[in-house]
Amino acid sequence: MLCSALEASCTRDTLLLPAPVALEFLVACRENGVEILGFDAFNLLSEGRIQPIMEDSLDLSAEPHSLKSADEGYAFAELFLKERLGRNIFFEMVIA
Repeated sequence: MLCSALEASCTRDTLLLPAPVALEFLVACRENGVEILGFDAFNLLSEGRIQPIMEDSLDLSAEPHSLKSADEGYAFAELFLKERLGRNIFFEMVIA
């Protein structure tokens, strides 16, 4: 199963990645020219429920981040994820 291979969690139709895997995904997007629009952060709760964490989510498509170059956006997103390594939160990646 894809989720197990990625050490991810599948909740309904959402693929949620732990921070280290989300960081690998971000690097792969940069290397392959895939535009990243941002990511939403979640806590995993019991019984397959999830809780959004707005302060750990990032929208690169909205100002002020939309004013950054692609390289600046990737660098900012990478730093943002690195600051969250070691925490038990999961990310839904949004790409173009």
